[in-house]
Amino acid sequence: MEIGIFFILILICALYLWHSVDFMLSKGPNRVVNTNSNLKTCLPIIRDIIKRYNISPNTTTYLEPGAGYGLIGQALSQEFYWKNPTALEISSSTYTVGFIINKISHSRIHYIHENIFEYSFPKNAFIYCYISTAMINRLYQEGKFDTSLVISLTFEISNIKPTERIAIPGWQKQILVYDFR
Repeated sequence: MEIGIFFILILICALYLWHSVDFMLSKGPNRVVNTNSNLKTCLPIIRDIIKRYNISPNTTTYLEPGAGYGLIGQALSQEFYWKNPTALEISSSTYTVGFIINKISHSRIHYIHENIFEYSFPKNAFIYCYISTAMINRLYQEGKFDTSLVISLTFEISNIKPTERIAIPGWQKQILVYDFR
């Protein structure tokens, strides 16, 4: 029995590693960017945003639509005691790996397999997005961001001027802050 559980854990870890070595070409000159580097690069910037925008995690819901493995949410839920930390992911395979990672790490984040357009977004939330322009535009148009502070990695909400743009050193990406509170 213990060997079976051990084998399943090894298989899960191998699946995670296979997914996490998901490299993609950046638009920069002959560079490859590991998509998981978002965690160590963006986390200090997000911490600073939380402080500067006076976000009180113990009375604010953290929400991450299109969470992938939920690593940003997991890190933020370990550092801050959010009222209701939630990560949403629609891809079944990504959700499965992320769910297991979050369970193994004893994360406080609620990792949910659901369509972000059907989910009822909480009001007065801190929302972190790394989703396409089309998706973030649709969420905005549907009023999902009303009364919330939205942080978007790279993708802008069309025709809406961000409250702040933060360049990410060494990357062509930026963090866009939208304060709809």
